[in-house]
Amino acid sequence: MDDENKLNFHGFIEKLFEDQGFGWYAILCFDSRRMRASSAAYLEVETAMDEFDPKRRIWDRLPKTASDCFKQWVRRSGIEEHDYVCVREDRKDGTVRFFVFVSLWWRYDDSVLSLWKSFSGGWAMKKPLPGNPKGMVGNKVMREGCTLIVHLGGGIREYTSDDFIPWKPKDESQF
Repeated sequence: MDDENKLNFHGFIEKLFEDQGFGWYAILCFDSRRMRASSAAYLEVETAMDEFDPKRRIWDRLPKTASDCFKQWVRRSGIEEHDYVCVREDRKDGTVRFFVFVSLWWRYDDSVLSLWKSFSGGWAMKKPLPGNPKGMVGNKVMREGCTLIVHLGGGIREYTSDDFIPWKPKDESQF
């Protein structure tokens, strides 16, 4: 994408956070080393259910990847019914963290965190917003190369730093 078609990250994130009224966010951690392997018996059930319900309206396959876990968590927790912003951070140690800002977070109790733990093998916590959440998101996306996932009005879109006007490099001499 050429620079003239790129978005200004500051204006984009400012409007997004202003309109949503986020008060809390969750950190979800996926660690593939802690995932439960599907047993032979469970695989047989999955095969039978594929034949009975091929569109998976009443059941889910056991998720195998961080993206599968996140998609199931969003749907099963009911969060997909609300607007949310998520930063996906793929870490050097092989874990994946999702920083999830949900509008109307007050409607959810800690059971949504337990749900994540139950099938991801990872951990989850809810935190109040940091003093500068837009700065945190900006640093993750623009400096660390994380993916920004935006779910608004039922539509979902992923952004990377390539979708925005590049930031100037940090001047390390100031520190």
